[in-house]
Amino acid sequence: MHRDHLLNLHTFAVVAQEKNFSKAAVLLGSTQSAISHAMNRLEDRIGVRLLNRTTRSVSVTQAGTQLLKTLRPSLESIETVLAELESFRDIPSGLIRIASPEHATRQILVPALAQMLSSYPEISIEIDVTLQVKDIVEEQYDAGVCIGELLHKDMVALPIGPKMRMAVVGSPEYFARNESPVMPQDLKNHRCIGYRRPGTGTIYEWEFESESQTYRHKPDRALTVNELDTLIDFALSGAGLICVPDFHILDKLENNVLIQVLHNWSAPFEGYSLYYSTRRAPTQAFRILMDSLRL
Repeated sequence: MHRDHLLNLHTFAVVAQEKNFSKAAVLLGSTQSAISHAMNRLEDRIGVRLLNRTTRSVSVTQAGTQLLKTLRPSLESIETVLAELESFRDIPSGLIRIASPEHATRQILVPALAQMLSSYPEISIEIDVTLQVKDIVEEQYDAGVCIGELLHKDMVALPIGPKMRMAVVGSPEYFARNESPVMPQDLKNHRCIGYRRPGTGTIYEWEFESESQTYRHKPDRALTVNELDTLIDFALSGAGLICVPDFHILDKLENNVLIQVLHNWSAPFEGYSLYYSTRRAPTQAFRILMDSLRL
C-alpha cells in the first residue's frame, strides 16, 4: 500500500474520533484544509463515502464504521510495536498526553514532572486540565488522573496521592443561626448545598460511615452548583453546609472561616490515581513518568 494511503487511514481514524476537522488538525499537527483533502483522496480511492460532512459537524457513515472496526485494532498494534522499539533508544523521548483535574495537576503533577523533565529533556508532556474523567482510549490520551473510586473498570491504576476524606463544613455565621448536626440524619434540618459533577451531570450524594453504620444524604435542590470554588464561596457566605474533599479547604479550617462537623462519620477513601489502558504497551518515557509519580 502506498505510504499516503496509510497516512490517510490514520487521519481518518483521528477525524472519526474527534468528529471535527479542526480538532483533528490540532492533534495531527496539520491544517483543516489538508485534513479535508486527505479524506477526499481516501474516499476517492476506496469508492465509498466514509464521512458525512456539514458546516457544523462530521459523522461517520456506515461504511466508515465498518472500516474502523478493523482499522483501530491495527493502528493500536502498530503503536504497540513502535513503543516496544523505543526501548532500543539510548535517550528516552516522546510525547505523553495526560488528562488531570486542576488540584491534582498543581499538587502532584507539577512538582513531580518539573523534576522529571529536567532529567529527561527529550520527553514532552501535554496536560489537559479537566474535571471530566476522560475515556483515554477513545480520546487518545496516554493516561488520566482521577480519584480512585471514579476509575473505569478496565483501567490499570497507580496510586499517586494520599488517601482523602470528605468534610461537611459551614461558616461560623451559619452555625450561629443553626445547631450543629450530631448525626448524619440531622442534616435533613439543614440547608445542604448540592454539587453537580461536571463530567457525569449527577448530583453527589453525601456518604457517611462509622464502625457499624453507613448513611447517604441527598442534598436538597434549593441550591446546586457544578464548580467547587463557587460551592465553597456559598459556604463561606453562610448560605448552607457543603461536603467536599478536605484538601480543598484545609487553610479555611485552620483559619476557622469554615467549621467541620460530623468528623467521626468521615471515612478515608482512595486518593488520586494515574490510570492507563493495558491495551498499549508502556513506552520507555511512560515508565519514567510512572516511576516519577509512584508513592
